[in-house]
Amino acid sequence: MNRSIFLNFISKYNIFGISRVRYIITDKISCRFKNDFDLLGIITMDSFKNKIDISGNEIGLQDSSLLESLIKISDSDEIEVDIRKITDKPIALKISDDRELLIDFALHDMATIPEIAPIKGEPKDYQVELKLDEVFKSKFIDARNAMSKQGETATITSDGNVCKVVIGQKEFANSTKITLVPKTIRSEKMDDFIMNSDTLRNIFVVNKNIESTLYLSNTGVAKVSFVDEEKNITSTYYIKRLN
Repeated sequence: MNRSIFLNFISKYNIFGISRVRYIITDKISCRFKNDFDLLGIITMDSFKNKIDISGNEIGLQDSSLLESLIKISDSDEIEVDIRKITDKPIALKISDDRELLIDFALHDMATIPEIAPIKGEPKDYQVELKLDEVFKSKFIDARNAMSKQGETATITSDGNVCKVVIGQKEFANSTKITLVPKTIRSEKMDDFIMNSDTLRNIFVVNKNIESTLYLSNTGVAKVSFVDEEKNITSTYYIKRLN
């Protein structure tokens, strides 16, 4: 399979510091994950189109950061990925390239890896829909990086016509803040939606060059999905409102 595609798959959850995950492998590799306070997501990658012949397995990864680092050792465009088993139990990922590199990455018992349930009660309707093009995502990333500790939250406001994204302490009149005005697809009047700006920035960082839509519900859930047709990877993130 393509080495950069595998690395991209890992980065879509590992950027949040989430390292212990399960891979469910059928015709797709799927990985469901969550952090401790505001994020739940699922990443899927087409196994057949990406030339991964390890279907029919469930494997537990204890340290995805280590796996990512090991794969980066290879300077080949293509790598081979296989599973080593003992009595039908997966014990290691075998990764090799055409330049004499062979990696045995130890897998862990699935019982030691938390099983993440799907989101409960996904909203049937979303009141606000914002277009996530590259211009907006790039400005948001730069704004969050510039604001440092003063920009730990992002507040999305909707008066029923115009939506704004405020990075910084919106509730204080005399505070440093940055306001962005994204393209609005749908806007109903809604209470301010405060989210962790690092969560949103990291989602944008690992999903560059893919346009999408950010959906917000007055139940306190935001949703965004990215479909990378070139890499055959789909990533969906659910973000919990902080306020």
